[in-house]
Amino acid sequence: MKALARGPVQAGLLHLVLMAPPAQAAAQIPLAVEVRGGGVYSTPFARGRAVVPAELEAVARDLEVGPRPAPVVELALVGRPRPSLVLEIRSAVSIADVAGEGGGNAWPAGRMTAVHIIGGLRFPLSPLPGVDLRAGAGKVLYLSNDVNLLEGSGQTGVLLSGGFGVRLPGPFPAFGVAEAQWHEFDAAPLAEAGAAAGAVTRFLAYLAVPAWGTP
Repeated sequence: MKALARGPVQAGLLHLVLMAPPAQAAAQIPLAVEVRGGGVYSTPFARGRAVVPAELEAVARDLEVGPRPAPVVELALVGRPRPSLVLEIRSAVSIADVAGEGGGNAWPAGRMTAVHIIGGLRFPLSPLPGVDLRAGAGKVLYLSNDVNLLEGSGQTGVLLSGGFGVRLPGPFPAFGVAEAQWHEFDAAPLAEAGAAAGAVTRFLAYLAVPAWGTP
């Protein structure tokens, strides 16, 4: 009977030993989930010049196509392995109208959804309590069924981001965040038209509040 009982006991001890290190490691890194909401402004996807017929002579006008300012919602998983470093992985969604502008006129060009996924770091600034610098890299995807400029895949390169966060006064642990993102833009329609690849810069400002945990 002792031999029969020894097997389950040993198996249970082995299980505890194997599970202990991950559990201890997880306990040493405070985790939190943050919800963020705000707005995003983007530079145009494309710029160019078009010749427009006039009564007496043709006129060259500057044209550009890009997204309108739009709301953005982001969800982030945050961990603090040590006081001077915070890790995060985050994903955001924004739905925006795309418009063309030129010659003092504007016209609708469609509607798109922008999705970005970023892994990043935060560096709290000890001389400035409540302020941190942020940097990260990831990918942004533009999804649309009616914006011709966004047809095809691989139109964006690596997404680079940088910004800062400021702890806001009040009883709740909220942060105000300002961020700039940059990525290359090389859409298939631009390449077919012989246009060179360009770049897009996105500016985001949002309020971040913890939904779970306190890193």
